[in-house]
Amino acid sequence: MENPKIAHIKPVYLEKTEIWVWEYIRNLTRYDPFIICEVEKNLDLFPFKPIYKIDPAKGAKKALGSVVRAFIPRHLAVEEAMAQVISRNKPALIHAHFGSNGVYSAPLSSRFGIPLVTSFYGFDTSYQGLADKMRKFKLPTDRFYWELAYKRLWEVGSAFTVTCQLMKDTLVNQLGAPADKVIPLHLGMNLDKYHLVIKKPTTAPVILIANRFVPKKGMEYAVSAFAKVLTQYPNATLRIIGDGSEKEKITALVNSLGITDSVKFLGLLGYNDYMAEMQKADLFLSPSVKVLGDEEGGINTTIIEAMAVGTHAFATTESGTELIYHEKTGHMVNQRDANDLADKIVSFLKSPNLWEMLAKSARKHVEEEFDNHKQGKRLEEIYDHVRL
Repeated sequence: MENPKIAHIKPVYLEKTEIWVWEYIRNLTRYDPFIICEVEKNLDLFPFKPIYKIDPAKGAKKALGSVVRAFIPRHLAVEEAMAQVISRNKPALIHAHFGSNGVYSAPLSSRFGIPLVTSFYGFDTSYQGLADKMRKFKLPTDRFYWELAYKRLWEVGSAFTVTCQLMKDTLVNQLGAPADKVIPLHLGMNLDKYHLVIKKPTTAPVILIANRFVPKKGMEYAVSAFAKVLTQYPNATLRIIGDGSEKEKITALVNSLGITDSVKFLGLLGYNDYMAEMQKADLFLSPSVKVLGDEEGGINTTIIEAMAVGTHAFATTESGTELIYHEKTGHMVNQRDANDLADKIVSFLKSPNLWEMLAKSARKHVEEEFDNHKQGKRLEEIYDHVRL
């Protein structure tokens, strides 16, 4: 007997930063997934078959569809192209990745009478995030547009997965999702490729940041905290991976604090170079902050990677919830509080007895809750439930 098919909706398959989508799909064993996309990217990194690349209407039809979509949450040209693939393959279920794709998949769920599962990952948990991400040109009606779209999605969708309880609370309490349909599902990572190394306590720690230079990531607090750490550990070094709109601001802060000799800006790195930096670092900082109207935080995949290789993580509830349990699997710090971050770094550096215990506990936790095989099975259980 053939396994039921699942149609995965992901217009761009796949950005380098969206590895978890690939891990979910490739670790299904009782369902046969296929992907519907408009653009194929990075297939060397995320190989998968079958992929159905659709080619929506061009010219006048495309222009008309864009005008319609500006005012009504329907993507008519794409919708019809996806419908043809679904009609041929007869999936038992549609799984849309990101809330916006759930919106545009909802009419197909109704049309074919099959369940729709939508996975939320971040920017799609706020109307402002959707407006910023989904439109080049902003309209004053954007918020109403997405409120209407999500209201319809809550009615049509069978289940909505989120990466953590914090994100569920946002969907239910702020966006109006039905609580009984929202299911936390942790991200899954291939932990076999990450090898735990127990770092030795040191008075010359290598501290790493790997983030976008945007307000949400709290870079200024990490840099300010590092300056305070230097007063007690002058041989410490800070290495920063990333780029973004606040690069000049952060560079200026480093200069004003007089710590340029101890800070290295590495820019954007390829994955292998990034992981090499992660593996040689002693500490990893991810002090994300809540920004009004911005995406919901919760879980940062870089923290999972840090914990998997034995690099000690410092995070906030906006980046490390359900990952970091203070002084058990890592270090939880207050948001927007450079003093708290600095104090906890110094306290840890003065506690060599904690290093091995925390590294082993962190690795065990990600193996239990963020392993790709286990999360694939949990996703299949969600599919089973909505098909009852």
